[in-house]
Amino acid sequence: MPKDIEEILNQIILFSTIWSIGAAIDENSRKTFSDYILHLVTANAEIPKIYKTELYLLYPFKPLAIVHKIPEKTNIFEVIFVPEKSMWLNWS
Repeated sequence: MPKDIEEILNQIILFSTIWSIGAAIDENSRKTFSDYILHLVTANAEIPKIYKTELYLLYPFKPLAIVHKIPEKTNIFEVIFVPEKSMWLNWS
């Protein structure tokens, strides 16, 4: 698979994950969820400890970073991924 296709698919999956989970949470929880997702895609191995998440896995946790282009200090609910431009843009 060409590298750019893989990147675009990763961005689409990230966007889909944000909204499939994010649509079900209340307004007060969105900032926390936004911070968590942006931290999660950095593939920091300390994420389970930082967020006190118990992972009962059969294999060791090996995080995989997703190279995203979400602008820094952005709430993930304020942007949309546009595949044609391969960019995250503000809704408004």
